[in-house]
Amino acid sequence: MGISAMKLRWGKGKGILILALVFCLGLGMFAFPQSSYSAVKKYSVRYMTIEGAEGAKLPAHVYIPAGPVPEEGFPAVVFIHSWCLNEFEYETKMQEFAADGYITICYTCRGWYYAPGENDVAGPLEMQDLSKVVDWLIANTPVDPDNIGSTGISYGGGQSLLALKFEPRIKTIVPMSGWTDLYESLAPNHTMKLGWSMFLMATGSTMARPTDTMSSWLTAFLTDTNIDQTLDSLAVRSAATFQDDINARDEIPPMFMVQGINDDLFTSRQMVEFYKQYQGEKKLTLANGVHATAEMPGLLYMPNSIWDDTKDWFDYWLKGIDNGIMDDDPVSIYQTWTKKQASFDSWPVTDDSITFYPAEVLANGKVSKRGSLNSSEADEEQSTTLKNTPLSMSATSGIFFLMPTLQSYLDVYVTGSDPKNFGKGSVAFESEKLAKDMTVLGTPRIKFQAIPNNDNYQLNFFIYDVDKLGIAKLVSHLPYSGWLVTPGELQEVELQMNVLSHKFKAGHKIRLVVTTSDIVYVLPETEDFNVELLWGNNTGSSIELPIL
Repeated sequence: MGISAMKLRWGKGKGILILALVFCLGLGMFAFPQSSYSAVKKYSVRYMTIEGAEGAKLPAHVYIPAGPVPEEGFPAVVFIHSWCLNEFEYETKMQEFAADGYITICYTCRGWYYAPGENDVAGPLEMQDLSKVVDWLIANTPVDPDNIGSTGISYGGGQSLLALKFEPRIKTIVPMSGWTDLYESLAPNHTMKLGWSMFLMATGSTMARPTDTMSSWLTAFLTDTNIDQTLDSLAVRSAATFQDDINARDEIPPMFMVQGINDDLFTSRQMVEFYKQYQGEKKLTLANGVHATAEMPGLLYMPNSIWDDTKDWFDYWLKGIDNGIMDDDPVSIYQTWTKKQASFDSWPVTDDSITFYPAEVLANGKVSKRGSLNSSEADEEQSTTLKNTPLSMSATSGIFFLMPTLQSYLDVYVTGSDPKNFGKGSVAFESEKLAKDMTVLGTPRIKFQAIPNNDNYQLNFFIYDVDKLGIAKLVSHLPYSGWLVTPGELQEVELQMNVLSHKFKAGHKIRLVVTTSDIVYVLPETEDFNVELLWGNNTGSSIELPIL
């Protein structure tokens, strides 16, 4: 990538970065107040440093319930803070849990603020730090060592998931807005999320002393170098890497997983895949919201069902209270058309699906840029060639969290470039008007055959809901990049979209748009390239939608 292109992209994102920094700092300030629990002396608090891996003195504090110590000791919850926050993030919940008989502890991860060492993005030393904290808890508090849980938001959620592999003394976890696959989080289908990556690097450099780990990832993705080393580095920081090991444990920890359904950093796609394969007791909530927003009100003294369920979960698994949490259906998903959570007994929630096949209309012997989505595959093979024009379009507004935020909370669907006029770098396929409502709930699957003329190429897939007035609302999108492929060789492009919860109403149309660029993502190459898309005649090119 040229310097000028990087400057262009940074210029578009720096305003958002400033707002995000203010948000992070503001959340930290609001998390500090003392609750009313302390006034009635239901707990005591201790501030200390805990010796982590390699002797690092980690700032921490612990709340210990007042009153007689149970014979077996108090249950405990280890809180792990979010990216760019610290040990005081969960004050409200730590006090609330302590007042109800839990030892609660939170520590500042190495490299953040005044914690010594360097931040290594949930690397091996940070997992060792977590074990050292558990050691300290057992040695210095009246804890029941058999009933210790862990929770955290975002960065803390990812580390709680890694504890399934690296800390066997943690009995149960509640990861919120975490990740299971860091590679798929930062570079879905081999395509780097530039906005989020720059945000994480900037905040990490401002509020922490980072290693060069994250910057090395960015360099690798931008230059197509050290890819294998980068993938190994991301894998050791991803719970999905160790899923078979976790499932092979004699006692698999119960897990309650929480994620915003429109989270565009740690997406729902990877979370549901981990949940589906998890062999222990489990519960999944896909709530309305984007990254780390669904659970945030609970930290600000506001009613919050996620934290209510979290408390019930810990009460059941760490205290043995039969409160009905395990009697409910394990899967809860926000439905955009009802504005409510709906419960299901498993994931996926449906085995039914409908498949649409692209078909192109021939005009004057040439393939037009306007095609159709049909219920059956075309008998003849058809194709069109997309010509890349770098940084020329964005279907998602170009601001990495604007579209999902507005969509989640204001029911506003943001479209950047006009989906009717993407130009030479795109093709669109549109269904007939739907005869009846179609409820889609699950992960759409898209397949295409492609022949690139370059060793690196990118395709972006967008699903629109087109109303009776012809207004298109973007309801799902995901990129796909081919790295170091053989030019001119047929490529099988297959991808699973993020979870889509949407009702296409009768009279509306479904539109699938394929483009070669979107400025939300980093292009593998800024030079021009062509991609020939093929469909029909048993190519398998299609879009499959899971329907209720």
